[in-house]
Amino acid sequence: MKRLTIKRRPPMKRLTMKDVHAMNMTELALNQVSVENGQAWYLLKPPEDACRIEDLIRKAAGTLDVELEAGMTDEDLGEVMLDWLQFGEKEPEGVLAILYRALWAMAEVRERLKLYEDICFSADGAELLTPGILKGVRHALSNEPLTIKQLREMDGEPVWVVSTDGSFEPCWGLINCLDKNVYDSENEFCPFRQYGKTWLAYRRKPEVLENAG
Repeated sequence: MKRLTIKRRPPMKRLTMKDVHAMNMTELALNQVSVENGQAWYLLKPPEDACRIEDLIRKAAGTLDVELEAGMTDEDLGEVMLDWLQFGEKEPEGVLAILYRALWAMAEVRERLKLYEDICFSADGAELLTPGILKGVRHALSNEPLTIKQLREMDGEPVWVVSTDGSFEPCWGLINCLDKNVYDSENEFCPFRQYGKTWLAYRRKPEVLENAG
């Protein structure tokens, strides 16, 4: 009988970096835009030559022979680019607007990814928090309504019970899988057969998770 081999997932490699001297061409492409002090920057000629995205667009406008109003502010430039998206790829103005939007989107996505990677990777690039660990943490922190299947596997455990029709105030209840009910402190109960119709159960009070955030 042939033995099945389970392949382990190789460690993930950090994608957001700052040391351009240590990057290969793929890594340079992934880090060609970044956000510094609230400004989006484009890496023109590695390793050090960079310019703001707005200034790059102004230079590109000259290359494409597109006229921009002299003294235009960055905010005004953004409004013009938004308007010029209507031209699409068939006009130089449209190409310029598409480039502007793409660069800003890349900067935003990289900054968001960097936020996670600063947490998930050590200073030397080693993976600290794997996707499996993160999924486990998310599951532990989630406080979505339990499913009826989960309730049936939680005999004797407390849950926070909420009425969906306003028939009672939210309260703690104890699961009794033998009776197929959840009992409160006054021995009032919510039957499993009505779950999802007249009541829902949570692992904890929903506001506990909100306050923690």
